[in-house]
Amino acid sequence: MENEVIKIKPESSWTSSESSSDSSSSTLSDLYYEAIKLGKEEEKFYTALDCAGHSCLYKRTSEGFFILGSGYVPPYEIYEEPIKLSEVEIQSIFTDYRSHGYHYSREITKEAYEEEVRANEMIKQNFHIHSTLSGCASKNMFIKAIIVEAEKCSMSTIAIVDHIDNPKTRDHRGRQLMEEYRKIRELKFFSSDLHILLGCEITQTSPNTFSVSDEIASEMDIVLVSCNHYHLKYVDKPPNASPADYADHYLSMVEGALNWKYTNIIAHPFHLHKLKWIDHVQVLKNYDINRLKTILSVAADKKIAFELCPRHLKNHLGFFTQLLHYGRKFGTKFSIGADAHKLSQVCYESKDLEVLEMLGIKKEDLWGKCF
Repeated sequence: MENEVIKIKPESSWTSSESSSDSSSSTLSDLYYEAIKLGKEEEKFYTALDCAGHSCLYKRTSEGFFILGSGYVPPYEIYEEPIKLSEVEIQSIFTDYRSHGYHYSREITKEAYEEEVRANEMIKQNFHIHSTLSGCASKNMFIKAIIVEAEKCSMSTIAIVDHIDNPKTRDHRGRQLMEEYRKIRELKFFSSDLHILLGCEITQTSPNTFSVSDEIASEMDIVLVSCNHYHLKYVDKPPNASPADYADHYLSMVEGALNWKYTNIIAHPFHLHKLKWIDHVQVLKNYDINRLKTILSVAADKKIAFELCPRHLKNHLGFFTQLLHYGRKFGTKFSIGADAHKLSQVCYESKDLEVLEMLGIKKEDLWGKCF
């Protein structure tokens, strides 16, 4: 980010160049001297990181030196009142950082800090994770393992949404999931800091029919609706297999999903990724813009989100950037989900964040059911 300046110091440079024969001065890290010499601008924060990744956010003003908060990644836990420290306390803190393997310091503007907060809050939510209760997930995607993985990267909210696809077995499948979720809740290994939703990803089989009963849907924490499972034989198809016909039919499916009262999120929208043979670019070009705008407006009114999955977006950023632009006009919200089938997909990689940054999504665009 343009406003951020990262200063990495080798261990050999931790002795100040300004130190004299005073042995106490020579034990101070460069970070301390940066705080004294550079930290006089009100608009800048300074961050100290130790070897465990724990950070102390501090600021020096004309009134003194203040600890603002601490944590592992932005947003840090900001104290109700900044803690003002004496010069002796400052020296002790930074000497302690050095003795514990202190890595580096950096100066960061308020704008850059807020940008980091925004980015980290986005990548701390994953509303689309499948467990071993879905046959498509890896064999190690046990719910407890998913939770452990999510805690490792400080996720704030995850949704485990296992499949209910076949309308012929929907009642049995729905009851099975509810029973398994009941057992999971009784085990009580949920983290107090991690918000966990247990729900389902259901297949929409026609514009007006769904692969789950209203009774089961009403008991789920969250319901994702897949309007584009055209690869399944029991899903309604357009009369012709052209991109234009699929575009028209898909919009009808979304309109139907928005009219079903249990829909929370439209999963992997608009990109018909399961159809390997179709020209996806032409499908996107054939969506009727006026109809699409109406859909976004209705979704906003009903507080239904459209999912943004980085690996599905990356090849069609132009379309989804325009979708986000139109959505903002109506107040449409978007959820972030990885459509995770492997433990490595529970947390996001840097390339996923890059896609979201290129898309230009902001905190205020995010769906807020859980916040």
